[in-house]
Amino acid sequence: MARELARFEGSSAEQLRMVLAMVGHFARTSDGVELPKIMLAEAGRFPELAEFWRREIIDQGLGLFQSIIERGIARGEFRAVAPQHAARLCVAPLLIVAVWRTVFSRFDKSPYDYQGLIDTHIETLLLGLKAPDASQGASRGAHAKA
Repeated sequence: MARELARFEGSSAEQLRMVLAMVGHFARTSDGVELPKIMLAEAGRFPELAEFWRREIIDQGLGLFQSIIERGIARGEFRAVAPQHAARLCVAPLLIVAVWRTVFSRFDKSPYDYQGLIDTHIETLLLGLKAPDASQGASRGAHAKA
């Protein structure tokens, strides 16, 4: 997948949308979402396992999101943000999906719309990352002074 992403010719927003949708699908449908819950519960007893998980899963995933965001900033598609923070913002709502599914969903009176959360997350994140349009910024400044 890393090679495919390196050769991706679309916009950074399209690339980020694609990756978030794939990870969101996993969080929404896979039984593998039990693993983060187990890691949180057992990290204190098995620090070597927690370190491995951090290095091989978390750091790799954050690095992927960070590289997409850096690409978008460099191409003028995304506003200048701290990529390391924005990468964590990419992942945080998806972790909520995983935690909710594995811990709290059994108490829901009706099934929660995880796809709706994922779609809203993607749209909100992309709007927040979008580089301000120069003409839009000028008109905002004019309104602010009025």
